[in-house]
Amino acid sequence: RFKKSLVLTDASSKFLFRWYDPRVLTYLDQIFTEPELNGLLGIFENWNFIHPMGYFSWYKKNNEKFISRNINKISSNQSTALDLIEISNLVYVEAYKNDAIDKQEINPTNILLNLFVAHENHKIHKYADLYSYGLYAEILGRYFFHHPLVENVLEQYWIKDSNDYDFNEAMSFIDQDDWLPIKKDLDSLERSIHG
Repeated sequence: RFKKSLVLTDASSKFLFRWYDPRVLTYLDQIFTEPELNGLLGIFENWNFIHPMGYFSWYKKNNEKFISRNINKISSNQSTALDLIEISNLVYVEAYKNDAIDKQEINPTNILLNLFVAHENHKIHKYADLYSYGLYAEILGRYFFHHPLVENVLEQYWIKDSNDYDFNEAMSFIDQDDWLPIKKDLDSLERSIHG
């Protein structure tokens, strides 16, 4: 049963699914439904692992009968999210090294969500650009894409001239001295919206 859970099919091909890797496990509850997750872990009585974010555990509920369901095909969104886990982990490591980022605020599941938004909503598909987007979301705030200065720079250098500049190069036109004011603007806006 364990071996059968290692190969999945997405829209285009089969791939090795290392769901048991703690670098992947921390994201699975975002990607799969509870029955799908139970289908992966249900052959075990419990599953425990340590991750930089803390100690994680999963326990089979003794009073519930487990129904074995292999996951052998996943949706396009699930496939994309799984593809973004590697970048998410790299962003997490780099964000943790960055002095401009509050270590208490770094959350791998939020990083994955930010990358998914970049990929799906903003159509950022290059590996390096997704990585940069993830770091900018940690440094400036998850809604940095909507700050007027960022919007203007991206409109000028990336959207209109996408043949000349990729996302990462376009963002380099924003001076590091502008990062703190952008972050403060976005924090203020988020507080006014969410309280």
